[in-house]
Amino acid sequence: MAILESRCHDIDGFVAEQERKAGVDGASKNLEALEDVAAKKSEYDRRKGMTLQEHSEEVDKIRRVIKEKKQKLAPMIKELRTARGEFQQLDATYQEKKGMYDQFKLKYDCEFEELETDSAAYREEIEKAESQLHYRNCQKQISAAAVSRAEEEVRAKTTGEKVGPNQEYNSYRDMYEDRIRMTQESIKELRDQKQYAEENYEPNLVQMKMFSGLQNLLHVKLQLIQSGQGNMFGDSNDMSGGVNQVAMTDQGGAANVFTLDS
Repeated sequence: MAILESRCHDIDGFVAEQERKAGVDGASKNLEALEDVAAKKSEYDRRKGMTLQEHSEEVDKIRRVIKEKKQKLAPMIKELRTARGEFQQLDATYQEKKGMYDQFKLKYDCEFEELETDSAAYREEIEKAESQLHYRNCQKQISAAAVSRAEEEVRAKTTGEKVGPNQEYNSYRDMYEDRIRMTQESIKELRDQKQYAEENYEPNLVQMKMFSGLQNLLHVKLQLIQSGQGNMFGDSNDMSGGVNQVAMTDQGGAANVFTLDS
């Protein structure tokens, strides 16, 4: 190669010329490309082999871990299978007893509903009977009181005994007529009081307001006199005398209407 390079400075051109003459243009370039591809393929195969080996080692490692886990879990799995079998037996027993319980419960529920219906009817009948009993007892007491009063009325008519709370009436008829008379008189008195109040309300209200204003005025005057400023209103004795003559009695004498605290 060195001899060829010393003889021909343009080796690539010479090779290309020879390939052209031989009718295989680009053969050297194709050869170089094939060699490069072969080299890359060899490198890829080498890497692929290493990757497959690493994968195989990783798989072996995972298998060992799984195997260890299985060995550790084997007793637990065995116990689980045993417990599963026991559970299936217990579940079968439970379902059987539950079916029996549901049947008995349905039967007793139906019987209880019938008894509850009968009980409600009996309770209602008892309540009615108790109501009738209380009603009849009340009627009995009323009848006994009427009989007792009739006997007292008969004794009053025949023997001259008195009747009433204080034994002051000759008969119950007289007592009730007297009470009716008293009630009517009380009603009449209340009506008269109502009429008097309605007729005198407005005048009394006006008079009360006037006296209230007069009382406030006198109270203010008294405060001014006690504070030493009452000379502008005149002598306090005159004011007091005027107050004493505000109201006159029916006999013509004077009466003090208001009393002011000193």
